[in-house]
Amino acid sequence: MTASSTSLEPGARPDELHRGGADRWFYVGMALAALGVTFAGFARSFYLRPATMPALSPLVVAHGIVFSCWVLLFLTQTTLVATGQTRLHRRLGLAGVGLAMLIVGLGPLVAFPSGSRR
Repeated sequence: MTASSTSLEPGARPDELHRGGADRWFYVGMALAALGVTFAGFARSFYLRPATMPALSPLVVAHGIVFSCWVLLFLTQTTLVATGQTRLHRRLGLAGVGLAMLIVGLGPLVAFPSGSRR
């Protein structure tokens, strides 16, 4: 199997295979797009919320902060892979597991009460 193959040889590490730089930077671009869409979608209600609006509950604020960290971690992880820093990328993956657990836990706590208010 050649180094440019898309499948892995037994025991081969993904960072040892030759990959073109364009596909790595594509994911960084997608992470930037996700960051932009998240900011644009929640700017008025969360990030740039006017002080004159009623305060958000602490649970909603916690959910917004955790989800924002998730999107920033996505950008960080894709950038680390694109620059060849896969060791640090793998270490940060543990933070992703923690954030994922928080998101899954906070999601229903935020969604169910807001659904019953309508």
